[in-house]
Amino acid sequence: EMVEDEGTGIREIGDTVAEDAPMTAAVLRMANSSIYGLERTIGTAAEAATVLGARRLRNLVLQAAVLEEYDELRWATTVDIDAIWKHALLVGQLTKRLTSACGYSMAPHPEDAYNFGLLHDLGRMALIDTLGAEYLALLEEAKHRGVAAHDFEITSLGFSHQDAGARIAEVWGLPAALVDAVGHHHDIHAAKDARAAALVACSDRLAHSVASD
Repeated sequence: EMVEDEGTGIREIGDTVAEDAPMTAAVLRMANSSIYGLERTIGTAAEAATVLGARRLRNLVLQAAVLEEYDELRWATTVDIDAIWKHALLVGQLTKRLTSACGYSMAPHPEDAYNFGLLHDLGRMALIDTLGAEYLALLEEAKHRGVAAHDFEITSLGFSHQDAGARIAEVWGLPAALVDAVGHHHDIHAAKDARAAALVACSDRLAHSVASD
């Protein structure tokens, strides 16, 4: 909730992050990655807050929190979690860039759009965590039949990974616009903001296209 509270100041976010050693390590790891392209190495949470600014730091904290969720699954499944994480990062970056390029007056801020893309498959990770082999077999069966995974999820489970992701984002107290985009990136016409959902959907397809080349 602190991450999404626009009233939370840079220093407060930095101080809170500094109190959590694993979170600090994750934030510094992300801040010093090539994604942000900083000219100097960031050594503390406070420094990250000053250099990156409040909005970017909020996104970085959210990214680090999500990374912790991915890390927990790395030892519990045979799925290539690193590949899924890299896909999430790429979709986040593409959504951010497409949002900037489109320049829609009513579009989300590019930094916020990054979160839309980053979390688009949050529900898939939750289903891997909760259903394990059953869900992985479902994905394989969908691939074998040549049908879209989210459609086969609905047929088999009664809901899709985007439904699960939207619910998790809602429980986490994330913004309604993010919940909407995560929950409708496979059926954009049902979204309250079809443009935001379409940006995520387009980025998702581009990322899969890059991976398959």
